[in-house]
Amino acid sequence: MRALPLFVILLPVAAGAQTLPESLAESHFSRGFCYEMALTREEMLAAPDRQLAALRLERRSIGALVAPGNVTMDIIVRLRGEASLRDGREIEATARCRPEPEGLRCSVDGDGGAFFLRAEGIDLRWTVEDEGIVVEDWRGTQRLSGEATGPDREVILRPCS
Repeated sequence: MRALPLFVILLPVAAGAQTLPESLAESHFSRGFCYEMALTREEMLAAPDRQLAALRLERRSIGALVAPGNVTMDIIVRLRGEASLRDGREIEATARCRPEPEGLRCSVDGDGGAFFLRAEGIDLRWTVEDEGIVVEDWRGTQRLSGEATGPDREVILRPCS
């Protein structure tokens, strides 16, 4: 019996591997990353009910242990500067995300709620889960609503410039 060359045997395997879709963790978060949204002054005036003025997702500092396919990230939130609790400061939190078929499901550390990330081309759609997200620092806490009609429930994040 004549032996087939190894490349003939492996060719279908390699071709099949190329057709598998990348997970969101691989396509958008495989190395250093940064995604952000920042409202302009005009956008803030047009949407007085919005609490969220800016949102940034960044790679978690080196040293965070993560299972394969999972992503740990820093969330930096800046709230509107209208009230004493929302004075325009940035609040940071950590989120741990696990892959799902449609994207990443993320939980904010310290019982801070959850959000879902879905790819839209090179951008990301951030959707706050029903229970909302709580961000806090030494001055207090602020809750971003997860209500279906809430103005901060969904946000498009673009790669940082």
